[in-house]
Amino acid sequence: MSVEPTVGSSGNRPHWLVWLFAIVGLFGILAFILLAVTIMGTWGPRRPARVVAETPARNVTVRQASPLPGTNLVRIDIAAGSDRPGYGSLSRGLDDLRNILLLDRTSGDVRRLLPDNNRRIAASYFLPARADVTAPSPGELITVREEGSEEDMPPPAYFALLVTQPNQEDRFDLLVGTLAGPETGYVMQGLEGIDSVWMQSPTRAGLVVRERMNLYYRIVDIPARRVILSRRIAI
Repeated sequence: MSVEPTVGSSGNRPHWLVWLFAIVGLFGILAFILLAVTIMGTWGPRRPARVVAETPARNVTVRQASPLPGTNLVRIDIAAGSDRPGYGSLSRGLDDLRNILLLDRTSGDVRRLLPDNNRRIAASYFLPARADVTAPSPGELITVREEGSEEDMPPPAYFALLVTQPNQEDRFDLLVGTLAGPETGYVMQGLEGIDSVWMQSPTRAGLVVRERMNLYYRIVDIPARRVILSRRIAI
C-alpha cells in the first residue's frame, strides 16, 4: 500500500514568498514615482510670481529680488511676461525687464527707477563713486580692475538704465541718477547701443556708445546729469 505525501505548511511557503516579493516590488515602484514627481516639482519649470502693477492692464511678474551689495537696499526686478507654467529665465517674457524697484530694508520705503512699466530696460548698470571701476556687461554688478576680495568692492552710488524708446525696439535712451537722491535724467537719446561703461572719476562715467551708425567716446557727469565730452571714434 503506497503512502501519499502529506501536504503541509512547508509546501505553501514558495507561494507566500512570491506574493511578499510582489508587494515589496509594488511599494518600490510607488516610491520611485513619488520621488520623480518631487524632483520635477523642485527643479522643473517654475511659475513666475504675478503681481498687480500700477497699470492693471499690463501683466507683470517679479523676476528676482536680491540685496544690492554694499547698501541697505534690495533690488527687485519687474518684468512683463506671462504667468503660464513653463516660463523660465530664458523665456522672452521674463527677459522683458520693465522696472527696477529699490526697497530700503530698514524703513520699507520703495523707489521706482522708472516712473511706469511702459518701456523695456535693455541694460542696467550700478556704479560706485570711485575711479577705475568698470561694468563688464549689462545687468551685472560692478567689478574692480585690481585684485581684491568681495569685501573690497565699493558700494554702488549711481545707476544708469538703457531703455527703449516708445514704439522703438532698436533705439534707446540713457537714464542716469544717484542712489542717494530721487533726481534722474536722460543724458542721451536715440542710441543704437552701449559697448562699454566705466567710472572715469568719482562723479563721471565714461562710455563707448553707438549712435547713427557711428561710434562715440563720451563722458557723463552723473550728479549733473549731462554729457560733458563727446568725441567720434574713427574706424
